[in-house]
Amino acid sequence: MTEKYLKPKEVEQALGIPEKTLANWRSQGKGPAYFKFGGKVRYALKDLEDWIRTNRILTVDCPG
Repeated sequence: MTEKYLKPKEVEQALGIPEKTLANWRSQGKGPAYFKFGGKVRYALKDLEDWIRTNRILTVDCPG
């Protein structure tokens, strides 16, 4: 398996989204997709990249 998986703490460090926010989003069924391996939460790097891309907001003066 070559997919890279991040712990919530690693997501917090990389994206600045607090672990607690990620936990709240999981309980609300929103935020990036995640996996549970043996009760431990992991985020696939590809899923995080896709989530970031789909949550991009273009402003009026930003080229598409």
